[in-house]
Formats: sequence, C-alpha cells, structure tokens
Amino acid sequence: MAKKDLVVSLQNVIDTIRDALDKEAVKAAFFCALSIPDICAQIEFSNSQLKRMETGDRYIKWYNENIFAYENPPKGVAMNQLDGTVAYLIRCKMFHEGQLLHKHTLKKLENNYEELIKNDEKFKFSEIFFNFKFVTTDVESYSIGYASVDINNRPIGPITINAEVDPKLLSQKLMWTAEGVIRNFNEKQKNNPSSIKR
Repeated sequence: MAKKDLVVSLQNVIDTIRDALDKEAVKAAFFCALSIPDICAQIEFSNSQLKRMETGDRYIKWYNENIFAYENPPKGVAMNQLDGTVAYLIRCKMFHEGQLLHKHTLKKLENNYEELIKNDEKFKFSEIFFNFKFVTTDVESYSIGYASVDINNRPIGPITINAEVDPKLLSQKLMWTAEGVIRNFNEKQKNNPSSIKR
C-alpha cells in the first residue's frame, strides 16, 4: 500500500477513536488504538527497513521510539515498563483472543519490572509482588513500595510493584502521536513531494 494511502487509513482510525471516546466507548477506542503503531511504522520507516522487519518487530520498534521513550524521565528509575513488547502482546491478545489481561502479557510486564528491580543493588534479595490492572481514572500510576529499610537503606521484607494503566489515556496518547505522524508526512510531502516513497 502506498504511504499516502496509509495516511488516509490512519486518519480514519484516528477519527474512529475520537468518535468512540466522545461516546465513552473506551474499549472500542482502545481496540482501534492498538493498530496505530503498526500503521505509523509503515508510514515512517523506509521501505528498505520494512522489508527486513516482521509486523511485531516494526510495532515494537515504533512504540518504543515514539511512546515508551517519552514515558520515563531521562534520569531516574524507569517506572513505566509497558514497552513495545508488552504493547504488542496486548494488541495480539486483544485482536486474536479477545483478552485484555492475558497471562503472557502479565508475565512479560512482570519480568520487565523484576529486571529493573534486580539491577538495583538495594533490591537484590527482596521478594517481589506484582499488581497490574487497567483502570478508568484518567491517570496512570506506577509505584514500587516496601515496608521499611535497614541501616544501609536496603528494603526489609517484600517489595510491591503496582502498575495501573488507563486504556482511555493510552488510546489518547497513541491518537495524538499518530496525528503528529500525519502532520510530519504532510509537511514532508508539501516541502518535497518526490521524497515520499510509495
């Protein structure tokens, strides 16, 4: 499909998401929003890149570069571990099995957090409990908690990791980013029409 046709398709997806959100059909909006990374990757990546990438690879790469990279401050602990791999798992499980919280998705997200925690010396010997849920609060929340610390400032007892994601907010972030992709495409085409490869 030509990139200009993909831009039209992406605009249709954006319009559908906006309409669903206006009608408070958050699940429908989220379902549609999960298609955005693949469409945007096909628009933004060169044809030679796309030939070397499977659908999952381009989805993950685009999500990591355009959503995940902006979810955590450059310095400090990366509290949001919902990366491109987890987003792609959510997409696949929703599209193919109709499940939002599939055990494989939860396990991958849990592994991301365990890797983050285990790389920190002070958490090395702690037991980890993981809580993930989709919420309807218009707020995303990521936290690591523990009861107390020893004299060396290491946690005593188990660590609890809580991650709450709002499908509406994630849908909006994907939609807004996709609108930027369309603006960039149109600007490139306006400035140099021959630069847009089919």
